[in-house]
Amino acid sequence: MGISVGEEDPLDEAWRVKAREEPWGAGFDFVVANPPYVTPKRQPVLDQVRHTPFFSEALAQDLNLYLLFFRLAEHYLADGGSAVLISPLTLLGDDSAENTRRLVTNRRLRLTGVSRFYRGTVLFPGVDQMVMIARFEAGDPGRADPDVELRGGLDENEAAAEAVTMPGPWVVSPPKPEFPPALPDPWTNAWLHVADEAAHEIWRLAADAAGANVHHLLERSLSARQGDVNTASVRPLLRDAPGPHRMPAYTAKAAQPLASIPEPEEWAEVPASPRPTGHEAVLDRIAGLTEKESGIILQEMANVHVTRRLQATWFERDSSDPKVFLHTLWRFVAKEGQERHAKAILGFLSSGLASYLFGLWSTNNHVQANTLRRLPCPTPDTFPEEELAEATDSALEHRAAAEDAISGGLGRFVRPAGVKMAPTGLLRASGVPTITLADAELRGTITRQSSGSQRVDRLLGDGRLQAADPRYLQEVTSLLRSAGSTQWERAKGSLLLPEPAHLGRFVAERDRLTEAAERAARDFEAAREAIDAIVADWYGLPDELARAAARGVPFSYANARASAEDQEEEEA
Repeated sequence: MGISVGEEDPLDEAWRVKAREEPWGAGFDFVVANPPYVTPKRQPVLDQVRHTPFFSEALAQDLNLYLLFFRLAEHYLADGGSAVLISPLTLLGDDSAENTRRLVTNRRLRLTGVSRFYRGTVLFPGVDQMVMIARFEAGDPGRADPDVELRGGLDENEAAAEAVTMPGPWVVSPPKPEFPPALPDPWTNAWLHVADEAAHEIWRLAADAAGANVHHLLERSLSARQGDVNTASVRPLLRDAPGPHRMPAYTAKAAQPLASIPEPEEWAEVPASPRPTGHEAVLDRIAGLTEKESGIILQEMANVHVTRRLQATWFERDSSDPKVFLHTLWRFVAKEGQERHAKAILGFLSSGLASYLFGLWSTNNHVQANTLRRLPCPTPDTFPEEELAEATDSALEHRAAAEDAISGGLGRFVRPAGVKMAPTGLLRASGVPTITLADAELRGTITRQSSGSQRVDRLLGDGRLQAADPRYLQEVTSLLRSAGSTQWERAKGSLLLPEPAHLGRFVAERDRLTEAAERAARDFEAAREAIDAIVADWYGLPDELARAAARGVPFSYANARASAEDQEEEEA
C-alpha cells in the first residue's frame, strides 16, 4: 500500500498515477473519497503501512485506514484543486488524528469546510457511525488560512441551512489556555467545529476568563482513577446475588445525574486470602474501610451528543456499606479534609457550562480524562466552593425526594429533570378496589364498537370507546393507554381499572402522588438551575449565553429535540 515514487514497477498499472508521472504530473483538480474505517485489529496489514515514510507523517498513536486517505488526497491534489472526504467524527479532535489535522491545515492544504452530522445513521442507513465531511484545497504553502464554512444538523438539508462561516485560524487553532503546573496531556491541534456562533462566543469568553485548567481544580481535592478495578480482571469474582464477603459492584449506569446510587445488579466476592496486589487487594481494602470514603463517580461512556450533560453523582462507602466501581466509571475519591471542595466539584461537573465546554471537544462516546482536564476555568482561588457545595447538596436532596416519590413502580425520571408517572403503579398505590377491563365491559361501564381495529390504542384514538359515565372514561384513559397496541380481547382479562364507586378516591390519590413527584422534580430542576447560574457567573457569562450553555451544545440539543419529537410521535 505504500506510495513509491522511485523506480517504475512494471506490474503496477497505476504506477504513473501514483507517482504523478505525465500525463498526471500536475495532479487532479478534484478528489472525492469515502474511505473505510478499519483498524489494525481487523486488518493486520495496516501495521506494515504505519512505518511507510509516505504515510507515517499522517499518523499519530492509533492507526485507522481512513487517515491514510487524507495523505493520498494531499498527494494527488493539484494546486487549486479541492478534496472532499467523508470520515469519522474523530478527525475533529481525537489525539490519533493529530498529524492528519496538521496535514490538512499546513503546507499545501487549507481547510475550507466541515459538515458535522448529529445522528450516526444520517449517511448510511442501518450503520450507526458518527461522521463528518471535510473539504480542503491545495495551493501555495505560504497563503493565509481562508474562512471555513461550518455546517451542522440532523441531516444534510438541516446542515446546509445551519451553516456559519468563521475565520480559518479560529477553527483550526482556537485559543486553548494551558497553565502551570503542566497538564498530564497537553492540548492537541483539535478543531473547534460548531455550526453556531454562540458556541464560539462561549468558548472565547471561557478562554478569556481562564486562569487555570480543570486539571488543577481536580488535583486539589480528588484522587482520580478509571474505576477501582478493571471489569475483565474482576469478572471471575462477580456474582449475580448478594452473600457473605460480597460487595455491590457498579458499572456506568450507577452514575445518574446527582442521583442516589441504585440497587446493584452484580456483587464482587472478596477472596478469603486475597493477593497483596492487584484487584483482589483493592477489594480487600474497600471491604475493610474503617473510615468513610466519599467522592464522585462519573460515567466513562456517556455520549454527550445524546445525554447533553456529564453523568455524575456522589458516593460514600465504608466497611458497613462497601461499594466497588468498575472501569466504565471514573472514580474520584475526596482527599482528607477536602469533602466540601469535592462536593462543589461535583456541582461544577454537573453544570450545563462544564458539559457544554466538554461537548465542544468531544468526538466519541467516551468521557476522556485528558479532554476534561484540559478545559479552561477561572483561577481556583476564586472557585465558589461553599456556594456550589450548598447548591449541590440541595440538588442531591431534591433528587432523592423525587426518587422516593416515584419508587415502587409509581414512575420514572425523564430527561432533563422530569418525571413520567405509571398509571398502573398509581392505581396500585391508591389502594382502591379494582375491576378488570372485562368486568367493565360486562357491566356496561365501558362499551366499544366492534367494527375496525380492536387494538386498545386504536379504539381510544378513533373515539370508539364509550362509558355510561363519561367522567369515568376520561379518568381511566391513561390506564387504557398503558395497554398500547394490545388487542382488546387479550388486554381485558389483565388490565385493571378502579371500581366505579371508588373513582373519586382513586383520582384524589393519583393526583396527590403525581403532584408530590412533580413538585420534587421541579425542586430538583430549580437546584440544577442554581448550580448552572453559579458556574456561569464564575466564568462571567452573560445571561443569554448562560442559557445557551444550559441547553447544551447544538448537536446534543438537536438530538434531544429529535428524541422528544420521536417520543411525541410514538405516543400520538
